Amino acid sequence: MLELSNEGTLYFALLGPPQVYIGGRLLIFPSRKALALLIYLAVQPGKHARKTLSELFWAESDAAHARAALRTTVLELRDVLTKEASLSASIGPNRIPYLHVDRETLSLDVTSEVDLDLHILQAAWTLAQDTARTYTTLTEEARHAHLAQMQEAARLSRGEFLADFSLHNAPGFDDWARFQREYWHMRLQLVFDRLSHWYEEIGEIDQAIATIIRWLSFSLLNEDASQRLMRLHFATGNRVAALQAYEALRAILSSEIHAEPTPETMALAERIRTTPPPHQQTPSGAGISSQLLALRKPPLIGRTREYGILLQCYHAARLGQPQVVLLEGEAGIGKTRLATEFVDWAIAQKADVLHGQAFESSKRLSYQPLINALRPRIEQENAPEDLLHDVWLAEIARLLPELRERYPDLASPVTDASVARNHLFEAVARLLDVLATRPPLLLFLDDLHWSDSATLDLLHYLARGFAEHTTPVMLLFTLRTETLQTTPRLSEWRANLGRMVPLTRLQLGPLSAQDTLHLLQAMISGDQRSDSYVPGTRPPSVSLERVSQRIFTETGGQPFFLIEMLKLLLAHSTVAQQLGADGTRNEDVATTMIKELSVPRLFPPSVRELISLQLDRLSPTAFAFLVAGAVLEQEASFEWICQVADLSEQAGLVALDEVLRNRLMLAPLRQNNQSGNRTYTFTHDMIRKIVYVEASEARSSIFHRRALSILQQASVSVAKLAYHALAAGLSEAAFHFSVVAGDEARAIFALDDATEHYEQAWQLLTQQPLSEKLSASEVHHLYVSLKQAYELTRTWEQGRALYGDMLKQVLRVVAQNNDTIGLTRIQWYQTMIELYTAKLANATAHGERAAAFARSIGQTDLIIQSLDALASIKMELGAWEEYELLITEAHTLYITIQDRAMAADSLCMLAHAHLRRGQLNVGIVQARNALTINKQIKNVWGQINALYDLGAGLCDSGAYTEALAIALQAAASARTLSMNSARAHTLLLRALIQLGSIYRAMQTVYAAREIDLEALKLNEENAAHTSYTMIIATVLCADYVLAGEWTAAQRYAQRAATIADNQMLSYIDLPHWSVTEALLHAGKVVQTRQHLLRLNAHNGDSLRDRIQYLRAYAKLSRWEGHHEQAHSSLEEARVLAEGIGLADDQWQVQMVLADLYQSQGEQTLADQTYARAATVVQELARKIVDETVRDSFLTAPQVRHVLEQGK
Repeated sequence: MLELSNEGTLYFALLGPPQVYIGGRLLIFPSRKALALLIYLAVQPGKHARKTLSELFWAESDAAHARAALRTTVLELRDVLTKEASLSASIGPNRIPYLHVDRETLSLDVTSEVDLDLHILQAAWTLAQDTARTYTTLTEEARHAHLAQMQEAARLSRGEFLADFSLHNAPGFDDWARFQREYWHMRLQLVFDRLSHWYEEIGEIDQAIATIIRWLSFSLLNEDASQRLMRLHFATGNRVAALQAYEALRAILSSEIHAEPTPETMALAERIRTTPPPHQQTPSGAGISSQLLALRKPPLIGRTREYGILLQCYHAARLGQPQVVLLEGEAGIGKTRLATEFVDWAIAQKADVLHGQAFESSKRLSYQPLINALRPRIEQENAPEDLLHDVWLAEIARLLPELRERYPDLASPVTDASVARNHLFEAVARLLDVLATRPPLLLFLDDLHWSDSATLDLLHYLARGFAEHTTPVMLLFTLRTETLQTTPRLSEWRANLGRMVPLTRLQLGPLSAQDTLHLLQAMISGDQRSDSYVPGTRPPSVSLERVSQRIFTETGGQPFFLIEMLKLLLAHSTVAQQLGADGTRNEDVATTMIKELSVPRLFPPSVRELISLQLDRLSPTAFAFLVAGAVLEQEASFEWICQVADLSEQAGLVALDEVLRNRLMLAPLRQNNQSGNRTYTFTHDMIRKIVYVEASEARSSIFHRRALSILQQASVSVAKLAYHALAAGLSEAAFHFSVVAGDEARAIFALDDATEHYEQAWQLLTQQPLSEKLSASEVHHLYVSLKQAYELTRTWEQGRALYGDMLKQVLRVVAQNNDTIGLTRIQWYQTMIELYTAKLANATAHGERAAAFARSIGQTDLIIQSLDALASIKMELGAWEEYELLITEAHTLYITIQDRAMAADSLCMLAHAHLRRGQLNVGIVQARNALTINKQIKNVWGQINALYDLGAGLCDSGAYTEALAIALQAAASARTLSMNSARAHTLLLRALIQLGSIYRAMQTVYAAREIDLEALKLNEENAAHTSYTMIIATVLCADYVLAGEWTAAQRYAQRAATIADNQMLSYIDLPHWSVTEALLHAGKVVQTRQHLLRLNAHNGDSLRDRIQYLRAYAKLSRWEGHHEQAHSSLEEARVLAEGIGLADDQWQVQMVLADLYQSQGEQTLADQTYARAATVVQELARKIVDETVRDSFLTAPQVRHVLEQGK
């Protein structure tokens, strides 16, 4: 409601706990009676005698004391209103803004700008009183205006009038508030009732449900609202939620008024409990989890617009406007599913529903779908003769012969052929007219494309008659679009129907990628609500998004394929084991599904069976044509298909006609009458994949070999050639093409693709006897390329286990092929192998020897590899000065060989080293230079790495505003990249951890925690990133320590202290002090000492790490009573922080040091230290541009403590 308060406006928010604003600023009152008095004056307009007010608010006091208390309260109001109003406008002397005060009366100043949320509710209530009008009968302009006004009233309603507010010593005021509460309660009831009705009418079922749930939050005993909530949940297929709503009502009635629901409500609950939605089978067997039961009927997703139109048509039909609706689309697109969801809703609304279905054999059975619809309905009637006169009942008996057994005295129907048909049609029309007297009537006929001509003619007759008589009926038909092309009479029938009556045609298409994600979320959670995902809820996990994107790509959003694929994945045994009754987390299921999707050619049995039946009907030539098309994929031109399938042109044409006639492939579109080598595509990619699987292995191998031969002469990507060579079993060719494909991908910084190509080449090298056919330089090139790919994507740990084996492979090739690469080079390989396999303490000597060998033969690439390997060792040892020298030399060599990507990457590593050593300005400059180069060469991966180091340096220097902007940019880029690349998750993890650290430095602890929890979830989803577990546990420990939530802090401290990862222990700027503090708070002193010993062993010459260690060690020293040691550690940390320019560490170390002085009774030193810390804090705040963020920083508990003590 802040946006309602213009500058200078006094705004009262009274629907809920009372709040008063001036110009959007919340007022704080010194007493509840001051607030109550102002509210009373606002709600009760006019002048109020002081005597009346004093008696109302101070009934327990005598007149003199009551008048004095009133004067004091008015003075309190004057102070509050004058102070806040002066910020918005100039206030004259001797005047209380917004109030009119004289010797005898008090009132609200009617000339002031005053507004109440009650005014908006009153206006909405006035609209809601017009019960004769529905939303659909309003004009478009009025709809928007009315709905907006009702929505605004509902939004402002946080609860009952003055919820949870009373004056215990002023019974008169409480009585007045009680009356007002009831008065406004009745208005709230009507507004929420009307708004939820309108949402239902326009098909916004989720909004209707949400509105009713909010309604019930302050009207718990409203049984009508509970009934409607039950009906809406059941109508959308969510029977569980419907019954939960009933049980909640029952519990509230029992506890509040010791009553049971009404018989009507209990009957509704029983009907919901015992009536399964159509087509929902009862599960057989025990032990099936609730999530798997939900798979029996997946929720309706992605059809909100169409469903809403159906609801509008239904409400129009109920008002006497007959409706005819056609649901059109290809087979499996979801026509029947949408229709049955709507029919379920109509049944819940007590509509009279007739449901029939045509079958392929129905073309030879007259009126079969209508007979199926009418028979069960007539059987329900106790006395069908009461519906129609015997003359017309006799005609109905033509369709339902069993009526003559029930009524043997029925007259014979008309036998005159010229009128018999009309009599039959009229009889059916009259029967439906009678059934529609209890409006509305819904006639649903499924698969109308299989109907006979007589049924179509009868439907024409019915539609025309209903339109003439304004019968409250809705006709709903489903129609398969592909049959319109082969059945001209059906197209003509549809056209004629549209000319006779208003016809609504809903063309259904594939689901979107977002719909696929929502469907996956709903099916994993077991939520069967239609379109159940609501914006603003917890976002899906990255893994879940990857799964949904993969499934969408596989199925193209075709609902039948999509749902069957989801069912297969969720029902798979490895997934089912994780779907426990206690509700397993979605990310666990998603992680398993990713593994399942990695299985090649995973097809739902139902889909494969359906497509295989179509393939079985083809001639051998047509099937060979399809297999060739499946092998060629995007290159499937007619000429190349014929060459791969070894078909003559004439045989190819015959096969092409056959596959096009069966709608297995699509003819290419001609664009601008251009001729050329146009390609044919499959109707759906799932068909292509199943065709490929159905082909024999021998046929596929031969076809791939032919395809490779053809495509080598054309301009196709090397990656495609590698694919065909691999599928053809040509390992050597596949190796060469894979390496070249990796080089091409790396050149354009498609690093994920490059890594996959290189890894495929390496697998071929290890699995196939290729060594005799390859040269040592080729294997060495693969080693260097894959190593650089891992470095650029920051996935070093994935490659370390491979490097030694790859170099051994080089030496094996040298030995087998008698390559003359020189003794020194062989020694270099041997030394590097020893480096990768040696323990950390011994690896340095091997690295230095390898660098010496490389320099001796002047081999630049070997020197670079030696330097990089040696630098990684120095990093783990914490020898940052030596690391910097090694990377500097490597950077120079990269510039020499003009490898800009690796030159920029080495700049990032140099920036990182300078930051560790406390050289902030140098590190920031180098990070900016790296960012500039990566932007020039369009390397997104490198840009994220540079942004990471730049953000770290800016945060260290206290430039929080720019650091936050940089970190947000890095996180956004990493998120985008990670959607398409699992390898980018490492970059996203790093970006999130840094973003959290910046929020923490700005004292926005809860924002930091949200980001760090996201990092934790991402880390858990990707087992490859277990090395980050300690980092995330440490930062989360700091988040919870700063929030004072010790149980959670201790849990994460325990995790952080028990993980020994040398490289991760030296991660930049980790708040190790928080782990120490949390462990000590839990009394785990021994574990704290062990953790600090491990930290100290890996600090090396990093000044940043030294400060973190000293802060942590000071906490342990103080805990153990060693105050001098604590003082010494903090003083050293302070000197280091000031020397480097680490503003964040400066004030925090000084704060802890001042606390230590204060605890020892040295108040003068404490005051001086607090003052220095306050100066740093104020300077940091001055640099924060955003006023809101600055205020948040200054009011954070630790900052406020420093400022108060430093005055």
